[in-house]
Amino acid sequence: MESPLVPSVLEQRGTADSAHYAWWCLLNPYGEQPPGPAPEGMRIPSSAAV
Repeated sequence: MESPLVPSVLEQRGTADSAHYAWWCLLNPYGEQPPGPAPEGMRIPSSAAV
């Protein structure tokens, strides 16, 4: 059974993985430490001014 749905699902999965990796690449070097107690290595987006 071949369905046109399978290729589109696989493409979306690849896109989501790429988007997650790109977000991590931006947040890791430019993000800030969250206030208060937080897990080690947790980052939050910096303000728009930064």
